[in-house]
Amino acid sequence: MRSAFAISILFTLSCNSGIDYPEGGYDYVKDYKDEDTNFYFLPVRDSFSRTDSFYVFWDGYNTYKHYDEPNLSLKAETEDIIRLTYNWAFGGSTIISLKKNSIITKQPYPESYIHYANEDLLNPTEFEHLSLLEKHYPLDNNKLSGRKKRYLDSQIMVYPQLLDPRYYFSLRKKTIVIDSVKPRYLVRKISFSQKKYKKIISQINKSGYWSLPVHIECNASPMDGFGYFLESNTKNKYHIVISGCCDTQKNLPFAKACQELVKLAGLSDEINLY
Repeated sequence: MRSAFAISILFTLSCNSGIDYPEGGYDYVKDYKDEDTNFYFLPVRDSFSRTDSFYVFWDGYNTYKHYDEPNLSLKAETEDIIRLTYNWAFGGSTIISLKKNSIITKQPYPESYIHYANEDLLNPTEFEHLSLLEKHYPLDNNKLSGRKKRYLDSQIMVYPQLLDPRYYFSLRKKTIVIDSVKPRYLVRKISFSQKKYKKIISQINKSGYWSLPVHIECNASPMDGFGYFLESNTKNKYHIVISGCCDTQKNLPFAKACQELVKLAGLSDEINLY
C-alpha cells in the first residue's frame, strides 16, 4: 500500500509537462503591485533582510532585464522552466534555462559590457544621495553616532525620499548605460529527447531541492564571488535555492544535480559549482 506521502506526490502534477513534482516550493503571490514586477524572487522576499532584499531586488533586475529574461516568480509560464543562474566573480552571469524540449544558454558577449554604471549622469544632489545610500542603506537602521549621525539625520529630514528604496533604485537605474553597439549576450539552444529531460528533472526532484531553504550555507569558505541559484516555474508553484560555490558541496545531491544541468548545456569546461 502506498504511503500518504507518496500519494500526495502523485497528485502534485504539472499538467503542462507531465512531470510529478514533490511537495515544497512556494505559491505565487496572487495580488502584487506593479512596482513588484521588477522583484525577481517575489514569493520569498520576506526571507531576506531589508538590506539584502534591496540588493537581491537590484541584482535580479540588473541581470534578468538586460538578458531579456522573464520574471519567473510572478506567475506560471506557458510551460515549466527550470533556470540556473551562475554569477561570475568579476561580473556577468551565465543563464541556463531548461524547457521541455530544449536547453537555452545566455552568456555575456565577448569583449562587450551588457551595462555599466556612469555616476556622471547624476546631478550633484543625486550623486551625494547615492553615495550616502551605498554606504549606509537603509539609512534609518545605521549604527552611526556623533557628527556623522547628525548629518545623516539632517539629510533625511530635508530629503525624506532617502528612506524610500524606490528612490535608491531610481538613482542606481539612472546611472546605468547599456552597450547598444555590440550584442549584449550570446544565445545557444540545444534540443534533446524527452528521456533526457525527464532524467534531469528526476535528478533535481530527488536531490531534495523542493524542500531546501532559500539559502544554503557553505560549510567551508565559498569561492570568492562565485555563486548560483536554481529557480523553478511550474504550473502550481515556484521555488528558488541560492548557494555559493563551495568545495564541500560536491557531496550534496542538489549541487550535483545543478552540475548535471551545466553538463547538459555543454558548459562543464567553463562552470564548476564546487
